[in-house]
Amino acid sequence: MKVACIGHIPQELSIWSDYRPVILPYLVSICDDLLYKLNATEVISGFAYGFETAIGLSALGLGIRLKSAIPYKGLGTNWPAEDRKLLGKLTSLSEVRYESSNQYSTYAVHKKNIWMIDYCD
Repeated sequence: MKVACIGHIPQELSIWSDYRPVILPYLVSICDDLLYKLNATEVISGFAYGFETAIGLSALGLGIRLKSAIPYKGLGTNWPAEDRKLLGKLTSLSEVRYESSNQYSTYAVHKKNIWMIDYCD
């Protein structure tokens, strides 16, 4: 089954920086269980902070094919160095890179979300 996930962006909720070391491993654990139960064969992620990053890490850890759907070029350029490095790892290990725009806009994110949903099962 091809699985796509779209999640909230926790840095907009002011929790990510303070709780990332606790939240991310917990989210990956949840994603491991979810992907196992769904018998996922492919994961599509937009790699935003939080759940989208966790499901990408989970897919890699479980050996599931990973595809990326990047909403715009430059995603993550304003993120802390540790998170930029993680984003680089995830995108470099994913099989398909879809970029919907050259710059950030809510429309670019929406277009990316539509592509993800249309591509999954």
